[in-house]
Order: sequence, then structure tokens, then C-alpha cells
Amino acid sequence: ARVYTGYLPPAVTYPCILLTPITEDDNVTLNSLPALKWHRLQIDVFAGTYAAMQDLHDKVSAALSLKTPTPTGYAIKSITPQTGGFYRYEPEIEKHRRSRDYGIWWQKT
Repeated sequence: ARVYTGYLPPAVTYPCILLTPITEDDNVTLNSLPALKWHRLQIDVFAGTYAAMQDLHDKVSAALSLKTPTPTGYAIKSITPQTGGFYRYEPEIEKHRRSRDYGIWWQKT
């Protein structure tokens, strides 16, 4: 599957994953430890059939549960699904879509 950030381009290739940053917050600490950062990331998966969309969603969820790969210089502390999310059929593009937000705690190492 192709991965896009922010928006789907006009010539999108399906199935695909859309990553949209929602918010980020620093966790300020009073000790010398590096501060944790929290990002909320919306992940949408699109596919031509419900089964293909669900399979892609399951693969994304499984990959996030591993907390890897971790880019050099960063440590991912936690990735957790947030409440909510939705499924819908998008008639204008004739694709099935599932959306879920994830909270990601990380810090520079």
C-alpha cells in the first residue's frame, strides 16, 4: 500500500494509508531527563473492498503495536489507539475507509 501524509493527491494509488498529524504536546519535567512528547496521529486506510480495507487496517495496527522501527536518535515509549474512529464507504471515490487516531509518546535519546 502507498503511504501519503496530510492529504490524498489527485492521482492516488489504492489501497493506501493517509497519515495526518492532529496535535502535539510536550511533557515538561522538573528533572534532568529528556522531556517526553505526545503526538496524536490520525491514520486512515482506503481500499476497494471492505475485506482489503480491514486487512490493511489490521496490518497497520499490528505494526504500531511493535513500536518499531524507531528512527535513530528517538525512543518511542508508547503507541495507543485513542477512543473513537470510524468506518464509512466513500461514494465519491468508491472506496472503503477506516480512520483511527493513535497517541504516541516519544523522546529524543
